[in-house]
Amino acid sequence: MRWTNASVHRFAGHTKDPIEKMEAAARGLALSAIDLGWSGPPFDPLKLAELLGYDVEARDDVSEARVLYQESGKYKIEFNPNRPPGRLSFSIAHEIAHTLFPDCKRRVRNRGLKTHDEPDDWQIEMLCNVGAAELLIPIAGVLPLQDKRVSIDELLNLRRTYHVSTEAVFIRLAKISSASCAAFCASRVKVGTHAGSYRLDYVIPSRTWSDTLKSGMLVSAQSPVAQCVAIGFTVKGTDTPSSRPLDIECVGLPPYPGQMTPRVAGVAWVKGAGDQDSCRITYLTGNALTPVGNGPRIISQIVNNRTTNWGGASFAAAVKRKWPEAHRRFVDIIESSNRSLLTLGATTEVPLEKDLTLVNIVAQHGYGPSEHPRLRYAALKKGLDQLAGTAKRSKATVHMPRVGTGNAGGKWDVIKDLIDDSLTRHGIPVTVYDLPE
Repeated sequence: MRWTNASVHRFAGHTKDPIEKMEAAARGLALSAIDLGWSGPPFDPLKLAELLGYDVEARDDVSEARVLYQESGKYKIEFNPNRPPGRLSFSIAHEIAHTLFPDCKRRVRNRGLKTHDEPDDWQIEMLCNVGAAELLIPIAGVLPLQDKRVSIDELLNLRRTYHVSTEAVFIRLAKISSASCAAFCASRVKVGTHAGSYRLDYVIPSRTWSDTLKSGMLVSAQSPVAQCVAIGFTVKGTDTPSSRPLDIECVGLPPYPGQMTPRVAGVAWVKGAGDQDSCRITYLTGNALTPVGNGPRIISQIVNNRTTNWGGASFAAAVKRKWPEAHRRFVDIIESSNRSLLTLGATTEVPLEKDLTLVNIVAQHGYGPSEHPRLRYAALKKGLDQLAGTAKRSKATVHMPRVGTGNAGGKWDVIKDLIDDSLTRHGIPVTVYDLPE
């Protein structure tokens, strides 16, 4: 994929994949909002805008939605309240995604309005669609998507039931499925040698995807994608755009602003491939203090950002009783860093035994009784990403209790999604232990 838009370059830099950068930025925004009490399903983008401090206004004279920067120093999102619920939610989430671009303050973005933008502004719109999908379904457990092949008819029914966008459902399927599939979106090339052909704007694979299909590829005129020429119409068929035959199911979507031809979104399945996922969270009845297996292993736990004490009935207290020296080394590390490693999202590593290391993630705000959960999901995601780096370097497996669900008050449905996104999706085995009743 050749990225030409200047705003995209400013957003992602020259060394990052803009799609991955948008996914990460939108996920971080959603997790921070969940920390503030945002909940679902459905995850209301208007509530998200309010939590972000944006002004919102319903206006009949706005085509879909738009975001502008006011003299007061605040963003304002204007939207047309007469649009269908799913489309309205997607339009508002799309505008919120625009605010992730550093130059958003310089120009008004109008979703659904034909403007005289630059020819490559579709790249911004496509990225904001990806961001909107992440905002509308930030947690895997929101939709009842099982680890099996799902037809486009079932996916579209889920979209209607949960009032989310088509792209959001397709992308979330690819993120959590153990089957070999990929979500994609394509649009017709407007200018140049390949004008009139369809190009894959993005391809988001499942963890077991083994095909070479990728962003920027052109599809043939015989492809189901090229035959999907009307909004809301679905097409199913087989194509070989890359290394092997693929079953493709797709649907026509509204075009990018300023374009006339519908976009096409869908799911590609490796023909004849079954579930191949060998790296999922493994649940065992046992004790994370005695992790199973051989070779390098990491025990991970959550600690709070206010004290180095590991007390009460917490898992950390059990770690301290079994390995008191590990707690003393943790305290020394924190003090030697002037307590900077006790900030939310920070991690510390402490050796326990041969081939056994403890990784502490600071993801709990304070300690003691609280009316609200003390777990901070955004901090946990940051810590899990660092844990992934440690596990990859040492080629270690990761072991833990159901972190964050005890005194921290977190929800396991959210936490396991973060573990999957940071660890198991990238081939790092994770074992979660539940004590016997």
